[in-house]
Amino acid sequence: LLRLLTIPRQPSLAFPPIQKFPVRKESRQKIGSFRNCEDIKSLIPKDLYSAIFDDVPDDLDVNHLITVEESYDKHYLNNAAFGRAYDEVLNLSFKLKRFAETHPDIFYDQACLPLINHTYEVLEEFFETKNVVWFPIALLA
Repeated sequence: LLRLLTIPRQPSLAFPPIQKFPVRKESRQKIGSFRNCEDIKSLIPKDLYSAIFDDVPDDLDVNHLITVEESYDKHYLNNAAFGRAYDEVLNLSFKLKRFAETHPDIFYDQACLPLINHTYEVLEEFFETKNVVWFPIALLA
């Protein structure tokens, strides 16, 4: 009876080594099958390219950055506290989503990595440092 309950020795579990990727953008030429296309202008629609890569004007009217509906006698105290994006940012997000959904092969395989690299460049310029790292965050209310 004891022999039937004996579990034969199993080989120990070995976890594969964690592959580390360099963080510097100079090394981000390719991740898996995702390419870092140098000519993104030829990949995405002209209006989308302009919205992403054109300079932001300095003479923006703060009163027209966010459209606030004046119906129902409501007053919005702080749109930013609840994550309300500027109108142009909201429009850009819709354009990106539409492009990604209608051209997933181009967006994810060729355009996504250059857009991420551009985002790093903008953040590095804004924060005046090359030490920028993205990480996921979860907020609980």
